[in-house]
Amino acid sequence: ARTIHSLTNTGETLTLDAALTMNGSPGTATLSSSGTITGAGPLITQNTVSVPAAGTFNTNLQVNSGITTNNGVTYSGSITIDTGATFTITAGGFVVTHTGDLTNNGTLTTGGGSSFHFNGSGATITNNGSISGTNFRFNTAGIKNVTGAGTWTPSLIEVNNTAVVTLMSNVTLSPTKMTID
Repeated sequence: ARTIHSLTNTGETLTLDAALTMNGSPGTATLSSSGTITGAGPLITQNTVSVPAAGTFNTNLQVNSGITTNNGVTYSGSITIDTGATFTITAGGFVVTHTGDLTNNGTLTTGGGSSFHFNGSGATITNNGSISGTNFRFNTAGIKNVTGAGTWTPSLIEVNNTAVVTLMSNVTLSPTKMTID
């Protein structure tokens, strides 16, 4: 496994054959990618990591510690947020789209006007942490399995586009508003 502080990928494909750790200490580590990151990975973030570009991630992401911020990224691999870690979507209308499994043992939050779109068909969200912020959307057709004892307090939870949300355990959803299209 390797540890780096910054990575810029300008439209190319980067293949992670093994774990790659981005460590934002000291300062902020920046992963700027307009290309594709793929492979077995995972990409592990620690401390303060910023993902400011709209790339595509076809590898697994593990938010191990600290805060990982995102602006308009598409994730196709699994996302795991460890206890004490935060995965946040920056305020300002950004959309993070995710199609793999999501395991949240920390905090997933969206800033003002931004949203997290869970598009995985047959994918599972295990929330044993906190999901909060502005907007959490279950999007695209297919079954989305939800389990875990964590809290769900975004301002808006949306179920769109013939998405089928299946609660696999007792789950309490506590949004200010819930919309089912």
